[in-house]
Amino acid sequence: MKLTANILTLLVILLVASHTKAQNTGYGFIINSKFKIPQTGKKLVVFPLLNKNQNEKGNLTPKPFGVSVHSFYYNQDYYGTELQMVGEGKGTNEPIPVTIYVDSMYQNTSVMELKTQIRPNIWLFPFLNIYGIIGYTAGQVNPNITVTQFHVEIVNEADTIYQAFDTSFSITEKPVFHGPSFGVGATLSLGFSRFFLLVDYNFVMSNPLQVDGKLRSHLIAPKAGILFGNKKGQMKSALWIGAMGFYNNQFFSGELDVRDIFRELENWTGRYIDYRGDVKAYEGQQWNFIFGGSWMFNDYNKLSFEVGVYPRMQATLSYNRSF
Repeated sequence: MKLTANILTLLVILLVASHTKAQNTGYGFIINSKFKIPQTGKKLVVFPLLNKNQNEKGNLTPKPFGVSVHSFYYNQDYYGTELQMVGEGKGTNEPIPVTIYVDSMYQNTSVMELKTQIRPNIWLFPFLNIYGIIGYTAGQVNPNITVTQFHVEIVNEADTIYQAFDTSFSITEKPVFHGPSFGVGATLSLGFSRFFLLVDYNFVMSNPLQVDGKLRSHLIAPKAGILFGNKKGQMKSALWIGAMGFYNNQFFSGELDVRDIFRELENWTGRYIDYRGDVKAYEGQQWNFIFGGSWMFNDYNKLSFEVGVYPRMQATLSYNRSF
């Protein structure tokens, strides 16, 4: 709640505090643009590089700086892999580590996640925008897993004890995770008349507070769109279609009572065991289709919305302030 309040406060400040207006709120370098945006305020010529020459040729180029508030939600099917469970058996002098390896399982696993980010950005060239990412990530793993066969290994000095079990148990606990996230990204954007092509890439690393380890994701999204204006020839909105590739690692962890698995197993592992597994996307499901649009409230504020379908369901909401 505190994070949400801070984001809303930032939105209000950005909407009312600045007196400069953007020449272009994020569509990049437009050659022979069908539309125009009034140029007001002090004109900076250092960035984007080559900006002055292109303006003199009548091409539309962006103002150098911006900041956006960006939220991204998705729900996707995954599969758990490399599931292991670790416990401790009773030893003569000290506990003996015990590991349970899963030999066979079936599952219906999914992950949902919400990323909320603040992205300061700069147009290094009229066609190249680079941005930083500071935000917060929260999510939930739904590992609906049924294990049908497993074996136990106990390593006690030079001896290794191996025991197979042909019994089944389920893991249905839904662990949640949340923590700060950081990253970087870049956008290439080039247009002609009322059309534009755009490719966005970013890398984000999240640090969940509940577990040791980091979550990493790579996102790449090529898009093609069309710009719209009003009767005065001023740019007001845009629509686009495209695709998104989202590559991210996930994991799940928790604790099991072995009496819920097989009561006699307690003599081997102790009453409770910790489990951990990796989560991977199914082959061919990292990519999906995306559809989006944006609306310019005025010369310097823009709101964008995007949805993704098949096979990953997702939604993106972004507010951008240029200056």
